[in-house]
Amino acid sequence: MTLDARDIRVRLALHHFHNRSHRGEVWLWVRHDGREFPVEQSACPQGAEIFGEIESRVVGDRFVDKIVAVRQHSAAEIARRRKQTEAHKAYRTECYRRYSFTKRIEDLGGVE
Repeated sequence: MTLDARDIRVRLALHHFHNRSHRGEVWLWVRHDGREFPVEQSACPQGAEIFGEIESRVVGDRFVDKIVAVRQHSAAEIARRRKQTEAHKAYRTECYRRYSFTKRIEDLGGVE
């Protein structure tokens, strides 16, 4: 199943997903309380209808997102993904620490 990016709700949900997902985490596309949205597997709401895992890749200069069947992940794979996620989060934290918010605004030309 390919997500219909013509729908503004889908585009907003994918924007959230691409800005929140980290390497190694498993994200699901679910329906809960009449809304469809991406959620990290460990934070999936109770009673949500799960459509599948979100599989993302970059083709040219665009994201291509598909919903694939939920897979069983081995304990070794889950441990590997957890390590990747923690390493990626630490990397992002370090990037934010080195590149302060004030400096980012200055680089955009917002602060004199």
